[in-house]
Amino acid sequence: MKLTLFISLWAVCAACVAPATASAQKFRNAYYDTRRAAHDEEGIPRGAVVFLGNSITEQGWWNLLFKDKRVVNRGIGGDNTFGMLDRLPDILKSEPSKIFLMAGINDITGGQSPETIVANIARMADMVHEAAPACRLYIQSILPVSTKRLAYPYMTGHNAKVAQINPQLAALCAERAWCTFVDIAPLLSDADGELRPDLTKDGIHLHPAGYLIWTERLKRLKYLKGWARVRIRSTCSAVWRSSGWCCRGRRSGTATCRRGCSTPRCRPPTSGSTRACRASRGSTWSSRSSSSRWAPHSRWRCAGSWS
Repeated sequence: MKLTLFISLWAVCAACVAPATASAQKFRNAYYDTRRAAHDEEGIPRGAVVFLGNSITEQGWWNLLFKDKRVVNRGIGGDNTFGMLDRLPDILKSEPSKIFLMAGINDITGGQSPETIVANIARMADMVHEAAPACRLYIQSILPVSTKRLAYPYMTGHNAKVAQINPQLAALCAERAWCTFVDIAPLLSDADGELRPDLTKDGIHLHPAGYLIWTERLKRLKYLKGWARVRIRSTCSAVWRSSGWCCRGRRSGTATCRRGCSTPRCRPPTSGSTRACRASRGSTWSSRSSSSRWAPHSRWRCAGSWS
């Protein structure tokens, strides 16, 4: 009996100190479940701009910062890439127009390898394109911590992994036509490559000034500019181009449009013209005719002008 009790206690203690593994890092807890239930109750309007992440995202008042009611905050404190992978399918059901993702710091402190973290984020990127092909994904760099202000000793020594992962996230986006890498970290870092002490209250979370710098960069890059509901008079296919406008939606009446479209989602303006194109996941460029069938949210990306 004593031996059995000793073995049981030893197993429990071993589980407490064992490093997290790629297949078993915990993400569910009382706070996570409460926040997720609240998100499910709130819902996401179709075509929303979603900020997805952990507590750094959660603490940003994004719709107020951008003065845009389309913006929805889906950050949950303590979440990691495993939790975001679990939440993403429900988010994608609403067919968001854009997702701004920041993830990885809680995986790093949880003992995950850079390879696992990048693989999880790559999986999220592919899930976005498969479930909502019209959605644009913006992967934001992981922020370093400030050892000068750090209130959590267990987070010391992880900036090297942050610096290792961010270039891999940039490379991940370069391979996917629907994905853009946004390097926020340098804007908020000091000369030592750490989070600026004046921008953080505890070495990891941001003061409002940090969010203002972050927001201004996204505004300057015009990443939140996009589709708007407009009234059209002529008929249109699911995706079309006319007089500098690109539209999608119903054949008549109200469609979702934007100006200055140059993406392959739009039908070329002149019948019979050609352009050098390739599939978004391919590497071979070939001639693509405007008379070819351009399916809605085509996976073709093109270079140069139609001729």
